[in-house]
Amino acid sequence: MNEGKEYPQPSSEELISALDQTGFLFEQRVAQVFASRKAFEDVDVGVPYTDSDTGKTRELDVLAHYGEYVGDFQMSAPLVTASIIVECKNTKNPFVVIGDTVSNIRHLSMANTYLAEFDPLTLGFKDGTSTPHQLNFHNLEGGPGDAGFLGTQLVRLNLAGGKWRADNNGVYDSIIYPLAKGTRAQMTHDFVKEGVPEELVTPCFCFYSSVVVTNGPIYTVTQGITDASVNQVRWAPFERGLREEKLTGTFLFEIVEFDHLEEYLDERFFRFISSVEKRLAENARVFDPAWLLHKFGQPSRLNLYEAWAAGVEARKVEGT
Repeated sequence: MNEGKEYPQPSSEELISALDQTGFLFEQRVAQVFASRKAFEDVDVGVPYTDSDTGKTRELDVLAHYGEYVGDFQMSAPLVTASIIVECKNTKNPFVVIGDTVSNIRHLSMANTYLAEFDPLTLGFKDGTSTPHQLNFHNLEGGPGDAGFLGTQLVRLNLAGGKWRADNNGVYDSIIYPLAKGTRAQMTHDFVKEGVPEELVTPCFCFYSSVVVTNGPIYTVTQGITDASVNQVRWAPFERGLREEKLTGTFLFEIVEFDHLEEYLDERFFRFISSVEKRLAENARVFDPAWLLHKFGQPSRLNLYEAWAAGVEARKVEGT
């Protein structure tokens, strides 16, 4: 019936406009910011993971990976890795983070932002500590709370009938919960806890940043007894506690305005990772099996310690 009838074709401008409304192009723009940094070894869009609730496949909007050895691998130098798990929101509507100012916020819990695949100090030495605790990772420069603010609620503003209305409907289900699940899905193994000696090759410290990138402005609101303080910011951290059947814990998120994503990477993310690497380099002896044994005595996980120490010695011989 439609023979001979020419079907209309979109112009380039119409095609781009249609795609722009979906958010797919915004995800690509966000990914390009990460990809422009050579420090990221992998930047991917639409990364699949298994939903812990349904068992079905979901996708992360953008996932960026960083990894760097701090010193000589043959001398058991540690590996620092970092993953940025990104949820993209292609909206010009403002987001508001409601919270409070804190004089020293660097005590933020590292739960769900950090996992050691292999931390030698967790082999059961008498002090019972870990490398982040021993080396005071909580006071490193570039941490998410350096601005002295921590949010507890994320709210979206919508303009309706000429008036701005605050609404958090859908924020939990469409942003917070999926991002928490996607972050937890990236956190893999603690080989000391799992007791896998063949994986104890080099100390490995993994950091995870759960980030919302929005195309619109961000505000923070702190409420006093009588007055509220409002500030427009480039990014802001906020914590949320989750008590779902298959996902429980406190999660730290950051929301970043796209126009300031480059600054966020320089002033927050890379500044913190550089601080970690510097602190590890200054304390390289912590990754020497002989020094640990002399300092703390025999660990309770002796079989794991011996497997690691033997591997270190073997690499030293190979390197000579």
